[in-house]
Amino acid sequence: MPNTNNSDVDAANQQDADTGDANSFNEYALWVDGPWLRGANVYQQDEGRDDGASAAGFGPELKLADLMELRAAGANLVIFSVPGTYHVRSTALWPQMQTHLAKLVDWAEQADLFAVIAFRTGPGRGEGDITDDGLNDRSVYTDMNEQQAWVEMWRDTAMTFSHRKHVVGYDIQVEPHDHTPAQWSTLAQSVIDGIRDVDNHTPILVSPGDWGGYDALEKFTPLSDPRNRLVYSVHQYEPYEFTHENTSLSEAAIDAALNGIYSTIGDWTTTHTQNVAITEFGYDIDRSKPTSLHYLRQQLGELESHQYSYTIWLWETAAADYHQFDIRFHPEVLSQMKTSWSQNVYYPSNPPRSLAR
Repeated sequence: MPNTNNSDVDAANQQDADTGDANSFNEYALWVDGPWLRGANVYQQDEGRDDGASAAGFGPELKLADLMELRAAGANLVIFSVPGTYHVRSTALWPQMQTHLAKLVDWAEQADLFAVIAFRTGPGRGEGDITDDGLNDRSVYTDMNEQQAWVEMWRDTAMTFSHRKHVVGYDIQVEPHDHTPAQWSTLAQSVIDGIRDVDNHTPILVSPGDWGGYDALEKFTPLSDPRNRLVYSVHQYEPYEFTHENTSLSEAAIDAALNGIYSTIGDWTTTHTQNVAITEFGYDIDRSKPTSLHYLRQQLGELESHQYSYTIWLWETAAADYHQFDIRFHPEVLSQMKTSWSQNVYYPSNPPRSLAR
């Protein structure tokens, strides 16, 4: 069950009030000692698979009704896992994606959902680097011009959305991988610094690298934020051979694996006094096994007991054909998530202490 003592959230709000902005709403409070945020990811890609070179638009097709349905199911958070607003193979603004992102953020507000903006692509980093479905660029980790363009892309994004009180996080890059720890830390720190030049309050979500796995977190050195509002974004699909492949596991094996994983995450957060959110988890529902629902329930139990906010992968659009992970088309999974989402108490229309920024 969620922490029903709201003192931590209220104290974080008071911290903002003490700075002189009595009407501020501290979005970071929602990531602390919860979980206060429970929801799902929505995925978007350039439909031309060339990350901006064509005018094919974005998909799968998303409608406001899709987000309204997510809110009606009880979720209070949507993560927009989407292309960045700069082209992959240039350092130029991508106006079509900028307009599309603004529409998504507007829709989240209309649906009464908190939103996190998570960029999958940008200069030197293509969708194919994650899914093999699009451009395969990965040069950003070694190209200083592209790295600076990521900083500028996020500065522009922060300036655009910093006043939107329902935007409660910027996830600076989805599943970075195949880089040295120093390369990713250098880029991530530069992006953090760039965002803080223009936005000193919105939480920043940072992957530990290596696809965002818990084992990468274990070896990750925390970064610096003058506002102390970093959240470390972990993607938890382990045991991978169970969630993505055909290997079956007993309930006892699942319990032991998840207990070990969350103990490792908990040890890191305690050692470094940092906050973590599980921003992706789930399993290939088309490969469901007799213990799959047990796996989901146990994972949710670990998330609740460790007080980590969380978003499942995936809440796909009604018209989409990517249903392997899509909980909307699997009633037993959706029912379990509705039970978890029913514990939510805060929404943009009812933020902590109803304070509006």
